[in-house]
Amino acid sequence: MPLPRFGRSDAGSTPADDHGYRTAWGLEPAQWRPLGGRIADQQRATLLWIVHGDELPDDVALRARRAYDAIAERGTPLVAETTSRGIEINLPVEAVPAHLRRLAGYAILPDAVLVTSRVPSASLRSLRTELKRLRPEVPLSVADESDDGWIAELRRTSGLA
Repeated sequence: MPLPRFGRSDAGSTPADDHGYRTAWGLEPAQWRPLGGRIADQQRATLLWIVHGDELPDDVALRARRAYDAIAERGTPLVAETTSRGIEINLPVEAVPAHLRRLAGYAILPDAVLVTSRVPSASLRSLRTELKRLRPEVPLSVADESDDGWIAELRRTSGLA
């Protein structure tokens, strides 16, 4: 005997309904509570999940949320934000290699890792070594604050600077 369906019609869903769905399931980065203290500019790395044209934003949000929770379980200071590039999670650069290994095991690697040129060279070398070990390899972007506006945007939106 078939079970009755109780008003579950997806035909009339609107973007406003989708936003309510995302909020109800905690997929909005604005809902993710920052953990730990302030992260200094020279110690900050950003894990970036890019919203691609062929991916649904919910899929990207879910992967980023799972990564955020996996990092937060270890007590690492972090904060998440939605920007024009996608979903960004900021954390200390020293913690990134260990967390990337863990995220690779869960198949929720970020699309890129972003750091400023203020990051110490030893931390940068360690990060590059770890990124090369990952499959698929995650690209690393090192930018000067004067060269790229994303750092100013990151400071403005993260509330950490």
